[in-house]
Amino acid sequence: IVDQDVLDAESGSGTTQVGKGTLPVTEDIFGTYWLTDETGYEVGYNGLVVKITNSGDNWTYQHSGTKWTLKDVEFVNSMTGFAVGDAGTIIKTTDGGEKWEELNTPTTNNISDVDFIGTDIGYAVCEGGLILKTNNGGSSWTEMQPGTNDLYSVSFTGVDKGYAVGESGSVLVTENGGSTWDFQVITGLSADLNKIFFLFVQFTSLTVAGTVRGVSMGLRACEAGLLP
Repeated sequence: IVDQDVLDAESGSGTTQVGKGTLPVTEDIFGTYWLTDETGYEVGYNGLVVKITNSGDNWTYQHSGTKWTLKDVEFVNSMTGFAVGDAGTIIKTTDGGEKWEELNTPTTNNISDVDFIGTDIGYAVCEGGLILKTNNGGSSWTEMQPGTNDLYSVSFTGVDKGYAVGESGSVLVTENGGSTWDFQVITGLSADLNKIFFLFVQFTSLTVAGTVRGVSMGLRACEAGLLP
């Protein structure tokens, strides 16, 4: 069970709990990823990386090697993970966060979100409509820019099909592993979409989340027939 402080932190407000003698985290937290019910990671302002163990009883600071704000974190297995953030920052660990290395990227745009399909293929979305892709576990990244609106979240259901969402109701769809992206128009939707994720992929249920004048909103787009 994840307590409310963790949920608040994932939304970018609040602070983490003090656990087993660790100092309280007072920096803003922007991204949380849970590997299991017991182990997770949080990232945030000023390069913050915190490892959570024992279902939140223990909180351990990790040295990220960057001072840039980190916006999202994802692990592809128990040891290998990626975090992304401002100024084109992407960092990677292969030892469960004991050490993080900064990867070379072709942009200085702020990066909002990252999603990997397995250990090699990954995508990151940025301000200015930029999308980055790697085929080799982050060793190199290529740029795609299908639009100019800032993108805030990306999610793939497999190697070929994925979605990216962002500013002013932007929804992009790819059917070919990011080679091309098509804009999906949702009539009447102009709110910023801050997060996209899939629930019960076998039933093609898609949830996108955003804000309208500061109020959280959710839209089950596939079930509503709004997305393919």
